[in-house]
Amino acid sequence: MTTQDKTTDKLPQEAAQAPEEQQKKPGRGWLATCALLMCVVAWIVANREAYSAMAIAVASIVLGGLAMRGASRTVRNAAITAIVASGVLIVVIAAFLIVIYLGLK
Repeated sequence: MTTQDKTTDKLPQEAAQAPEEQQKKPGRGWLATCALLMCVVAWIVANREAYSAMAIAVASIVLGGLAMRGASRTVRNAAITAIVASGVLIVVIAAFLIVIYLGLK
């Protein structure tokens, strides 16, 4: 047996393992959808309660981070959108609260 025969014997086994590994990835589209919905809810709640909106936004960031792992490109893009929008909300509310507390002192 030559070295070429040894390498060709391994190729069908490796090729057979690759599709099985891809099928083991669980779908995480629902996590990205929940992250987007929580982000929208956080922006709506921000009109009434700042601290509650920040807590919901943090939860949205966590869900978005979990959705990015091993997901398709569309799911990752949705998760990134939720993370960015929630991050902006947290920064805006935190800046507003800091300005009010510093302004009142």
